[in-house]
Parts: sequence; C-alpha cells; structure tokens
Amino acid sequence: IRGSTDSLSRDRPLVVATAGGLTELADGQARSLTAFHGLASNHLYTSAWVGSRLFVGSLAGLVELEGLRVVRSYKTSNSRLSHDWINGLAETGGTLYIGTNGGGVDALLPTGEWVNFADEIGKIEVNQNAMHVDGDRLFVGTSDRGFLVYNTRDRRWTRISAGLASQSVTAITSDDQFVYAGTSNGLVRIEKRVLG
Repeated sequence: IRGSTDSLSRDRPLVVATAGGLTELADGQARSLTAFHGLASNHLYTSAWVGSRLFVGSLAGLVELEGLRVVRSYKTSNSRLSHDWINGLAETGGTLYIGTNGGGVDALLPTGEWVNFADEIGKIEVNQNAMHVDGDRLFVGTSDRGFLVYNTRDRRWTRISAGLASQSVTAITSDDQFVYAGTSNGLVRIEKRVLG
C-alpha cells in the first residue's frame, strides 16, 4: 500500500494507492477507482495533493484528479514528462516534483510548465516514495546514487553519497535537527547543518 498520510492533517480524505487502483477513505466510506474509471494504470506507486487536486503516479504516467474524477493523464506522448513510470511525488510552493524510474526528476509548475532536471542530475531512478520536502529542500532517494537535495530557493542540486550505508536510498524523512535516510543496508542519521 502506498498512501498519502499528509492528507489527514489537512482535512482531506485519506487516499491509498495500490497495485489494484486508488481507494479514498472519507466519512466512513471507501470508494475505489481503477483503469476502468480512467486511471492510466491500476499499478499506482505514489500520491500527492497540490491544492485541491490529487496527483497519482502510476506505471503508465501521472494522473490528475479532482474529487474522484480523472481530469488529465500526463504521459511522455502528450507532455514533457521524462518517463511514464512515476515512483515518487512531492509538493512544495504549488510545484509538483515528480520522481521517475529512469527519467530522473521533473517539476510541474503552477503555470502548467514542465521542468526536467536531467541536465543537472542525470536520468536517475528514483526509489518508490523516496521523496521528502523539508522547508526549502527537496530530498530524493535514488536506486544507486545516494540521495539528492534540491534547494528550491537557490535552484541548486547537491548529491549526498558519503557516509551512507548503501547508495540505494529507499526512504527519507526529517525532524528539526536531523535527516534520516533509509537505505538497503540500514538507517543513516545526518545532521542538517552538515547539508548546508
């Protein structure tokens, strides 16, 4: 199950992205959507809210929903999305950051414009749900290059690989003082001041 728990703190319904579609839990009821209802694929990996819109990452592209209605599906064939397989999503400042499995990281700006970061960071593989926002920083866990930090204010990427138990970073979170990186060989705690 891949869910969006931040929705609970914002009085939004809980949504759960699964290998069998999307389920919304609200007011004691569960409602589900599948490819039959317009999803790009039943294989969903991640979800994120941007304002009132819910975005869902799938094996076959990025799906935008309002309520439980599919508004749009973004694919490499109809947008500047770098890869159809979406593993991670994170939102900050109205911008949706999209982690793909092989295309790197894209951003969908509030204006509807697309930004691809392949020139700066390469066509990396982002691990499932290994994206985290902390203030002005976006953290992205990769399958074989440690994790990347994007300063959204300075628009600058930094790669963190030294001191990690593995270069495959599968989860990232933080608190006031530390960033925690889950790797395929264990957990690493890094002081934020070290990251600049």
